Amino acid sequence: MEKLKSLNIDGVEYFQLYISCPVCLAKGLPTTPSYWYHAVDGGEVYIGDNGCYYCKDCGFKDIIVNWAYNCPIHPGAGLGEYVKVDNLKHIAEALSIIGQMTGNPRGTIKWMREVLKKLEEQTES
Repeated sequence: MEKLKSLNIDGVEYFQLYISCPVCLAKGLPTTPSYWYHAVDGGEVYIGDNGCYYCKDCGFKDIIVNWAYNCPIHPGAGLGEYVKVDNLKHIAEALSIIGQMTGNPRGTIKWMREVLKKLEEQTES
């Protein structure tokens, strides 16, 4: 299993987004993990322990719950549109693969805990 690319920006640790589609998971469709790219410019998307996604190319950043997904494996799963995922269980399931690919299992648990904590905060506000 290859190790994911990572970035550290202002103390935030980001890993390249390599997940199964949360829309497909929510719909019960079988899906495999894939790399995700920003629809605006095709830049690599990263996920940070601050609970944000970040585009490496254009620098766009926003909290996870504000992002919408269009599955690269099943483009028709969202009827060709970008779909928000309202069940954090499906996002957490999608993110679980990142924990296996960071190359640092002990550090990954701490990182994942921070991401999930931020997700919880995002849904409470």
